[in-house]
Amino acid sequence: MIDDGRDLLETWVADSKGKIRGDEAHDKLVALGYTGTDRTTRRALAEIKAQWRLGSTRVNRPWIAEPGLWLQYDFADGPLVAGRMVVLLVAWLAWSRYRVLVALRDRTAPSVFAGLDRILRIIGGAPTYLLTENVPRNIFGLMSPPSLCAGPAVVPSRTPMPQWFDERHLLAAAS
Repeated sequence: MIDDGRDLLETWVADSKGKIRGDEAHDKLVALGYTGTDRTTRRALAEIKAQWRLGSTRVNRPWIAEPGLWLQYDFADGPLVAGRMVVLLVAWLAWSRYRVLVALRDRTAPSVFAGLDRILRIIGGAPTYLLTENVPRNIFGLMSPPSLCAGPAVVPSRTPMPQWFDERHLLAAAS
């Protein structure tokens, strides 16, 4: 019996974005000549709303990087060597347990590009995409001039220095 009014219910659900109540829908159907019960209308409306929600719900899916296409790098604070603070450049490939750690003197563009060059030579190629976090303004000054960017000139690292890392590793990496 409700089959005759099903198209109307679907239209009303879509127009109200799923907010129409069963008693309102039943009153409208009765005004149009429907002779069924309120319970039948509510059950049909519940089915139609469930179907409408399935087609109208926003779905957030997590972003999953493709294996081998993404190389991500970040900086960490290193130990004091000969009175200077060392910067660690840490890089990793998506879907890989392969990590590369390179010691740098500072975060200036020549040091970072030399470190990235060394990392790409170590992994044996260049991925399609390079993703970074916490890029300080002094590396890419042209892309983020101080007049347009607020905040400190050097972004503090959120990555703690590994406990096993000390001066012996720096000397071995430098040679």
